[in-house]
Formats: sequence, structure tokens, C-alpha cells
Amino acid sequence: SYTPPADAPWSVRAVEIPATADAPRLAGEVLVPHGKGPHPAVLFLSGAGRQDRYGFSEPPPVDARTHVWTDALARAGFAVLRFDDRGTGGSADGRLDFRAEAEDARRALGTLLVQDDVDPRRVTVVGHGEGGWHALFLARSDPSIRAVVLVGTPGRRYDRIVRHQSEVALAGLPPEARAESLGELDAILAGLRRPRAETVGGKVAEEPEDTAYLRQILAVDPGRLFRGVCAKVLVVQGGADFEVDPKADPAALVAAARAAGVDVAQATYPHVDHHLVRIDGPGRPQRYLDRQRPVHMPAVDRMATFLAEAVAADDAPGTCPRGVRGDDTAVQSTSRPVR
Repeated sequence: SYTPPADAPWSVRAVEIPATADAPRLAGEVLVPHGKGPHPAVLFLSGAGRQDRYGFSEPPPVDARTHVWTDALARAGFAVLRFDDRGTGGSADGRLDFRAEAEDARRALGTLLVQDDVDPRRVTVVGHGEGGWHALFLARSDPSIRAVVLVGTPGRRYDRIVRHQSEVALAGLPPEARAESLGELDAILAGLRRPRAETVGGKVAEEPEDTAYLRQILAVDPGRLFRGVCAKVLVVQGGADFEVDPKADPAALVAAARAAGVDVAQATYPHVDHHLVRIDGPGRPQRYLDRQRPVHMPAVDRMATFLAEAVAADDAPGTCPRGVRGDDTAVQSTSRPVR
């Protein structure tokens, strides 16, 4: 459970992200700093899977500790919108795949921008894991976004990410069994990369959520996500993160940003996992079940400082000499487009 800090210098206002014909109603809240507004703002986007606004998910019960990040950003003077994913907390249920997550991120940004105590000229986005990709999609389409923070975000195509995670998980198996399992995984990924051909009654058959998610996210080319982004970008990476490669993925993000002419910085923290939690030894999924895990606050403070400097800069939002807005080349054509 989550309890606000006793000395929290903010109030909490419940908000509703309205339903559309294709998307369910979502519930969330805005942390509004005390004092006169309008305030600079942060939209927080969670990673893969169903999480509520605090970063809680199950089964098994895991606290991603992202409520510590968003609380810290509110303490730093930002109005923060955090919301429950579809089917969690107070949000209505609905099919959750990569395309759905992208649409929900877009709707959440719209809700944040119309808050009376939010300065729409000083809006930023923090994305965790795959939520970082959605943050970049938003920045590509909305030049008013001043800054983006990517935390543990994949920098390589998703088949590389899945294989990396599997290699870590299978590290204790005998070599023959490990090679066999990885070979089976490669065959599955190859099948998901191929356009869907199966139909029922002349229409493409419905897929399970996890299959649809993988098929859609495998179509994303992260090397192109920065094209048309005007926002300043900070890449935050934990050195003990097993969900992405703590060296290869942030390096790929930084290289892609620089190639697109984006103002990018990087901050890496050894002995910190995917949730910015300080650990000793290698990162493992079992460590996520420890409910007393301490967040490494220097990483969160770096995030807050970066965002504060970005919204205080003199350069006005809304102009973008780089790239072309609305460019969709980051996503390959599939039978069901990601965007």
C-alpha cells in the first residue's frame, strides 16, 4: 500500500482520463505543489505490464517503487500526473497492448495539459522501461514537451531485449539446455516478426494480449524514435539492471539521439537496478519481491534537477528545426500498425 509522506508539500487531486470509442476510462491523480501556480508538470509513464499509479503490480506482488520518484518530483515543485493502467486501480478494464499503451499515454498528456494549475509551456515526461518509448512518441508529435527522462529504456530492438533477458534467466542451465531454450526463443521471435497471415472469416484473428504486445513492440525501431524530437533528453540507467543491457542499451539511445541532433545527457548508477533501487550483487527478478528496497535517491534527484533546468531554460517551446513532425518511420509496417 501507499501512504503519502507526512510532510508532503503538495495536495492530491483525483483526475479521470475520459473514455473514447476505442479506449476505456482511466483513473489517476495530479500531485499539485503548494504555492501559487501554474506549475511546471511531469507526466509519468510506467513500463510494460499492468501497474497502478504507484507502481504496484501482481501477481506476484511487486512494488516498482515509482511512487518514490513521482513524490520526489512533486516535492521538487512539479505537478505530477500518475495514473492506473487499464484494469488496475480505479481504471476500467480494456485490452492492453503496445498500441493501447501509446494511446493511453497520449490521452493522459491531454488531461495534464488542461489542468488549471499546470503551465502548458513547461511540460515534461518521464518514461520507465518501454514507457520511455511512449514518451519519445509524444515528444515527436508535441513540440510543447520541454524534456524527456528515459529510465531503464531499451535502446535496441525488442528482440534483442527479450533475448538478453532470457540469457540472464537461463544462465544457470547446462550449456546444451540453455542453447536449446534460446533456439526455441529465436524461432518464436522470428515468427512474431513476420506479418500475420491467419484469418477467420476473412478477418485477422484476435491474438492474446501478450502475443499482440510482442508483435507490435517488435516492429519498433528505437534508432529512429528521436527523429523530430525537440525536447532535451536524459538517459538514466542502473548498472545492475538485468531487464536491459546496462551498457549497450543506454549507449544505443545516446547514439540515436545525437544522430538526430537531440540534446541528450546520460547518468548511470552502479549497483542500481531497473527500479532505481540500490542493491548489492547482480540484479535478479527475485529481488523485486523485497518490499523494503531503498530507492537510490541521487538518481531521482538527478532526474528532478535535469527537468527543473529544462523548464527554466529561455528557449521557447513550440519550435523545432530538426526533423519532420508526425514522422512514423520508427515503426515498421505490420498488419496492425503500432501507431
